[in-house]
Amino acid sequence: MIGNLWGIPGAEDTITDRSATPESSVTTSGINKWYSFALTNLAQAWIGGALPNNGVLLRATPAWSTASFYLASCQDGAPSLRPKLTITYRLS
Repeated sequence: MIGNLWGIPGAEDTITDRSATPESSVTTSGINKWYSFALTNLAQAWIGGALPNNGVLLRATPAWSTASFYLASCQDGAPSLRPKLTITYRLS
C-alpha cells in the first residue's frame, strides 16, 4: 500500500501529519495492563466526513523522551494481551 509521505519526518507537522492537540492520552503504570483511549469524537468525525480516517498515532511525550513502551499486537502469544476495539452504536 502506498500512502502519503509525512509533511515532517516523525509526524511532526501539526497541519498535514497530525493534530496539534492529542485526541486522548494515558499515563502508563506498568506492564501487562490494559489502557483505554477515548476516541469517540475522532470516530464520529471520520464517519461524519469531517476528518479523513488516517488512523491513530501513538506517541510518547515528551517527543524527545528516551523512554520506551511496547504494545501487544494481534498476534501476541498471550491472547488476553491482544488489542481490541470496542464500538458501541447508538441510534439517535
